[in-house]
Amino acid sequence: MGSEYWNGVASRLPEFFKDTAAICLTADLLSRRHFCPGVFGWGFLRPPFYYYPTISCYPYDLYQMEHYTPGYKTYFDERGAGRVSKSQDTSLGRNLVYQNDTQFVTDKWVNLDRKPDKTDEETINLQLKYRNFLNNFAKSFIGFLDYKTNTGDKSGKISKEEFSKYYESQFATAQSSEQDRKKLRAEGGKVFEKLDVIRDKKLDWKEIAGMLAILDSANDGKYDGTITREEILEGLKNLAKNQDAKEIAAETYYNLYGRA
Repeated sequence: MGSEYWNGVASRLPEFFKDTAAICLTADLLSRRHFCPGVFGWGFLRPPFYYYPTISCYPYDLYQMEHYTPGYKTYFDERGAGRVSKSQDTSLGRNLVYQNDTQFVTDKWVNLDRKPDKTDEETINLQLKYRNFLNNFAKSFIGFLDYKTNTGDKSGKISKEEFSKYYESQFATAQSSEQDRKKLRAEGGKVFEKLDVIRDKKLDWKEIAGMLAILDSANDGKYDGTITREEILEGLKNLAKNQDAKEIAAETYYNLYGRA
C-alpha cells in the first residue's frame, strides 16, 4: 500500500474519533441518569466538566457505580452479607460461646448425611441445606456477640475488638495473667484480619460462616454440622498459627458464596 493510502487513513482519523465520541456520549445520555452537585441535581444531562477522558479508563463496574448509581457507596458496603438485625435469634450463638458442643443442623440432616450410597440429588440437597444452616448459625453468633454482650458495638457485624475479646474468652482461664490475656487478644486480632475477606475491617455473617465451616471440619476434615469444644480451640489456633490461614479463609468463603 502506498503513502497515499496511509495519508487518507490519517486524514480520516479525527472524523472517526469525533463520530465515535458522539455516539458514545449520546448512548450515555439516553441510557443513564446522573447526579450532579449544586444546581444540576438529578437529571439526564451533566455539565461539560463532568466528562473527563480519564473516566473511560475506570473499571466499568466502579465507573458505573460511582458515577451513575444512587447510593453506590452502599453497594460497596454490602458486597458481603449486610448486617444482622437486633431481632436475630441468638440461641445457637450463645451455645457456641458457652457450651461444649453445638449442633447447628437438624437431626434429619444428620441422618441423611450418614446415609450410605446417597444419590446425587441427596448430596446436592445436603450441601444446600448445610449452607442455609450455616448462614443462620453465623447470624445467631453475630447477634449474640454484637447485641447481647457488653463488648458489642451494635453494628450488626463483628469488629476487631469484639472478635479479639471473644478469642480471649475461649482460651483464657482463671489463672491467666493480664499479660497472657493481652497476648490472646493480639492473637485474636490476627485471626480477625485473616477472616476479613472483604477487607472492610468488620466481619459480616458470610465471613463468620466461613470461620464456622473451618471450625466444623477442624478435627477430621468433615462437615458434620456439630462444632465441639475441641474443634473450636483447634480451629482457632490453626487460624492463628497457619501461614496459609488467610488463603484458607478466602477459599472457604468463595466456595460458599462465590467471589466477594
